[in-house]
Amino acid sequence: MNRFWAVFIFMVCANYINGQSIYDVSYYYQIDNHKEEYRALLQRLEDGTGFIRVKFYDEDVKENIVVEMKMEEYYYINEKGIEDTTILVFEGFEPVVIKGPKNYGYNPDIFWLKRDVKAGYFQPWGVTSPGENNRYDQGVITAMNFIEKDALTRDFVLEYYSTTEPFYKNLFETAITRPVSVVLQKAKMHLVIVANTEDADIGVTCELDKKNTLKLFKELCSAEMLNIGLETVVIDGDNFSKQKVDAALTTLSPGPQDIVVFYYSGHGFNWNKETRQFPYLDLRDKMSQQLTAAYTMNVEDIYNLLLKKGARMNLVLSDCCNADPSQNTVLVSGGASQRTTSLGWVPQKCKDLFMNEKPMSLLMTAASRGELSAGTRENGGIFTYMFRETLGKFMGPYETATSWAAIVDNATKRTVKKADGTDCRQPDDSFKPCRQQPKGVLVAR
Repeated sequence: MNRFWAVFIFMVCANYINGQSIYDVSYYYQIDNHKEEYRALLQRLEDGTGFIRVKFYDEDVKENIVVEMKMEEYYYINEKGIEDTTILVFEGFEPVVIKGPKNYGYNPDIFWLKRDVKAGYFQPWGVTSPGENNRYDQGVITAMNFIEKDALTRDFVLEYYSTTEPFYKNLFETAITRPVSVVLQKAKMHLVIVANTEDADIGVTCELDKKNTLKLFKELCSAEMLNIGLETVVIDGDNFSKQKVDAALTTLSPGPQDIVVFYYSGHGFNWNKETRQFPYLDLRDKMSQQLTAAYTMNVEDIYNLLLKKGARMNLVLSDCCNADPSQNTVLVSGGASQRTTSLGWVPQKCKDLFMNEKPMSLLMTAASRGELSAGTRENGGIFTYMFRETLGKFMGPYETATSWAAIVDNATKRTVKKADGTDCRQPDDSFKPCRQQPKGVLVAR
């Protein structure tokens, strides 16, 4: 016995923060005259990663087996080498035996999903398992149930997890959060969002980025999570201008224990004659204006300005192009839709990231020098989406370790992978895979 089903979920279109999809799936393989039956708990996170646990009884070893695998998703490439966005493939890897013989062999299987136009979601189409002599066995899905949070009862989860595992503890044990120090109890967050929501080309993605970023930090500062005050300045619509940005940065006056977040979604560029690695923000409120110092700012200069204000923590994020201004930000097709099961964040993980007494600053932008940044009408900027969902992932019940270095690394990898798997229009109107690698500087002072 060495089979495993790979996974059934897809790229998200929903904008719910820290969403994940959980499914209870039953299936079998008919091998000669023998029927091999499986049941699996599938958990898929919003950033396109996930894992499943599958349980079954092995007749050969006479034991109940539980195996966990990580998963990755990609669109099917047909025999002509063309990506088919109507079919999703999910492939399991790195199998780990949770219960059963530790030397148990297990081959990852492949799940296939097809777009259901009426339902608006991708639905399971088939499952295959690589066998001997390049043969693929065909499995049969007998049941698939979407799991809401209320359905995750103790008895159900214990079929796959033990009471000592973090996922079980985060769901059912009363969260014990360490109190923050006295000096941090009066900390608050200062959030500045700048979004070019009226732009004819990318205004729709900037609007999504603005709304989702604002929602993220509002929920983060809530009484259930950080329990700190939030002061917000949003510069968008008719108020979008360099003058407004200058005024917001000048009047910003954080305390020594406060958090400052500056977020930008709009056009960006970098002059060929320049050597600076971070982009200039295009803050023109009229397209007739020239790209001069009167209407632009380099995001690195904003970062350095904020550092001088002395806050304990600074996050400066920009989702924009970092190439010659003659090139434009690209809009691409969104990912596949899915339903979401919200499990929320773990308060202590939120505090570990944002309420640490040790000062920390992060400057991160969507694309490296010479690259464009891509976005979708469904999810907004690819970088913003991946950063936001990665942050939610590390504050959620799955990850056992939480660190800014891991978040930066994960968000970078997910952005690169998503962009590489997406075709972007080039200056000559041809379509090639998007090339976009975020650039960041993380400093613990």
